[in-house]
Amino acid sequence: MRGRVPDPSFVNGGSVEHRAAESAIRHLMLRLYFPQELDALLERNGFLVLHKFGSFEEERFESRSRHQIVVARVAGGS
Repeated sequence: MRGRVPDPSFVNGGSVEHRAAESAIRHLMLRLYFPQELDALLERNGFLVLHKFGSFEEERFESRSRHQIVVARVAGGS
């Protein structure tokens, strides 16, 4: 999936400045993950999934949820 995102800022000598009248278009490559696929990717890369929500309001994650919000930590960490 490709998306176009307007970018109202630019980097000038390490600091970000905002442009008032100009904008740039950035192309993003997006990837959607099935719930089991995302869990497996996190676990295979050393993360432990602590919580999974279906919204930013911390609603229960269900098969019809529009979002996957994951709270994870490095496995073996505290």
